[in-house]
Amino acid sequence: MYGCGTVSPDIRAINSETGVLTDSLRIGIGALIAADNMLYYYTQKGDLMLLSYNQGKIKEVSSFRIRKGNAQHFAHPVINKGILYQRHGNVLMAFDIRK
Repeated sequence: MYGCGTVSPDIRAINSETGVLTDSLRIGIGALIAADNMLYYYTQKGDLMLLSYNQGKIKEVSSFRIRKGNAQHFAHPVINKGILYQRHGNVLMAFDIRK
């Protein structure tokens, strides 16, 4: 299982059978979605990150800052038919993530 809380600024990997923490990455508080064996993580500071995960280990592959829009970065990413949608304030962005 992969996720983030609201107190600790990191994403965590937890073995769902044992409950043991297998890895964590200090990248900030954010929202998470998974597709095609990758994690997409949108931080409250506006970074949209692509993360790989393998056997409970998390690694940053790439990232960029969302600069369009306004206000807080609280919206959750959504993926539909290979398109990642990310809202920031009054702006909705679409990114083609198909291979």
